[in-house]
Amino acid sequence: MKILISVILFSSPAFSFFGDYFYDAKISAAGNSCAASSSLFSFVCNPAAAGEQREIKSGVSYVNSNFTPAAQVKNSAVSFASVIPSRIKVYNMSYSFGYLSAYSGDYETKTMYLGAGSWRLKDYGGESLDAGINLKSLSLKGPKASETGLGADLGAVLRTEDLNLGISLINFKEPSFKENSVKPGKIIKLGAAKNKEDYSLYADLTKRSFPDNNYTISAGIERFFRTYEGSTVSALAGLGAGDNKSFISFGVGYEKMSYNLVYSLIASLNGPLTLTNGFSFVFRFGSSQEETEYQKLISREMKYRKDLMVSLDRNEQARIKLRRELEDTRKEIE
Repeated sequence: MKILISVILFSSPAFSFFGDYFYDAKISAAGNSCAASSSLFSFVCNPAAAGEQREIKSGVSYVNSNFTPAAQVKNSAVSFASVIPSRIKVYNMSYSFGYLSAYSGDYETKTMYLGAGSWRLKDYGGESLDAGINLKSLSLKGPKASETGLGADLGAVLRTEDLNLGISLINFKEPSFKENSVKPGKIIKLGAAKNKEDYSLYADLTKRSFPDNNYTISAGIERFFRTYEGSTVSALAGLGAGDNKSFISFGVGYEKMSYNLVYSLIASLNGPLTLTNGFSFVFRFGSSQEETEYQKLISREMKYRKDLMVSLDRNEQARIKLRRELEDTRKEIE
């Protein structure tokens, strides 16, 4: 049984109402498509996505914008996450605990939640089906009163060899803050992610019930460029088209065995032209820092080839020098 304990600290505007904003730099750079993504922060929009995290990780992300995927409102999101995997008996599960604090105008929101997600709950050979749930305590401090309610998120992911299909219902259990005339709003997400060796493709369809029934279709691509030193440079791009807001996004990432850095830039395509900047930093601990035998062999092979090229270059320089000396000696004899 694999246990993933996730501790999350989020800050987002009240107008997101406990669920829909630019989650982190990597997700936002790929068009904010996250229902089937394997990013560290993906379980925020699909609880079942946590099961795919099989390494000890900690990450922090900051995204600052003047709009969200749903509306033209100022939005600052600061998030922290940690996952710790373990195995007990034959069941693979993920358990998460989170805390969210958000400020926007006259509103202050806080969320505490406990979640669970599975890893290979139903295994069909090359395919597997997983499910997840988040139970949340939501509190809203508004201009009229302070109120508290209970909420819940549901999610599922179907995984094949290189394709993930995800569905989630954010705020499935939706409290009503009557004193402030506010409801968090249900959010339905359908997503797909195709993962290849050199690239990943993402796509989401999002439906929101608040402030009105509006939709967003988003898609993104992540291209990987591997270096001889064992690191990976990635380029990301995405596009979101919605009833209320449309945007285009770009990003660049740098990944080593022990950490991953991502920067994102998002621009609105309708309404006032505004830019969003995001930055994410994820650490990997434990087994993720230990090179496999294969990786060690590759590293040694690359070092051997580099040393061989240096040696051949030196030999070539020595041969050229010797030939010149022989020619000079021959001329002197003649």
